[in-house]
This record gives sequence, structure tokens and C-alpha cells, in this order.
Amino acid sequence: MLDETGKKYTCAAGETWCGVAFRVWQREGLAHHLIAANPLLAGRVVFNGGEVLRVPEKPKDESDRGALPPWR
Repeated sequence: MLDETGKKYTCAAGETWCGVAFRVWQREGLAHHLIAANPLLAGRVVFNGGEVLRVPEKPKDESDRGALPPWR
């Protein structure tokens, strides 16, 4: 759940980086920006629930139309 400031997101159990990126920015392909902003959680694939992620501003110069995460 995104907080009122839009700068922190509290994960629910079972969420993934791509899922959070979609909820926050409507683009799964921007998940790598969330991972970079949260290096201590970068090894997680699926969240347990309760993890608080730092949410950077959506990159304005990146063309994310149809973008896929770097690992795809």
C-alpha cells in the first residue's frame, strides 16, 4: 500500500517487485528502479508482507512503453 506521501510502499504477503512497480507506476518494467532504491531487499523475489519500500520518483526520461525488466 502506497502511503499518503507517495514515497513509501508497504508490501503485502506474496507481492513481487514487478507487482509493486505496476501498482505504483502502472509499468512492471520499471521494477529495477524500485530494486535500486531498496538494495537491502534486492535479494527478495516474493515479499513476506510488511516490508516498507522506498519509492523513487518515476523516471521521466525513460521510455517505459512496453518495457520489460532487465532480467527478461
